[in-house]
Amino acid sequence: MNINSFLKHLRQKPYQTRVRLLWGVTAVAAILLLTGWFFSVKKEVAEVDSKNLLPIENETPTQEAKYVKVERVESSNNNFKIYFSVHNTQTDILNFSSSNEVKLTASGKTIGPERIVDRQNKPFVQKILSKTENFGILIFPQINSQTAELLFEDLYFENQPDKIFKELLSLDIDELTKNQEVRK
Repeated sequence: MNINSFLKHLRQKPYQTRVRLLWGVTAVAAILLLTGWFFSVKKEVAEVDSKNLLPIENETPTQEAKYVKVERVESSNNNFKIYFSVHNTQTDILNFSSSNEVKLTASGKTIGPERIVDRQNKPFVQKILSKTENFGILIFPQINSQTAELLFEDLYFENQPDKIFKELLSLDIDELTKNQEVRK
């Protein structure tokens, strides 16, 4: 039977039969296309190297203190206070670490500050404007150590939010405890 005779024979069938045949042929074609697509995707997924899907950096770069400076430390009333300043020399706004992004490591123990305040005992700013210097106090529980490391994480500039960095400061507690004049 050739195609012309098949079409002539099909035209003579009732309307309902022709509609059923149309839906049947459409369903078979859809199943064949989906099966081919499924095996194609399966082959592509099998060839993907899962280790190199996204280049994720596990470590944020840590740099020596460039913007943060510790002026002095003070122990009193079961608190350990670190007087610091943040000097933004750039022409962009510096987003500063929140209290859960600051860590003090002393005697093998790492702790976070109870509070970060400015010198007027108000909450410390989170955005350091360009070409400005802000002064603050980190208030920790009492520590017993002669040296410590202070880490500020998740620092970034407003126009470069993808370039997050850390600043690490090594503290000599004895040297920083000596009476020094603190700016207010």
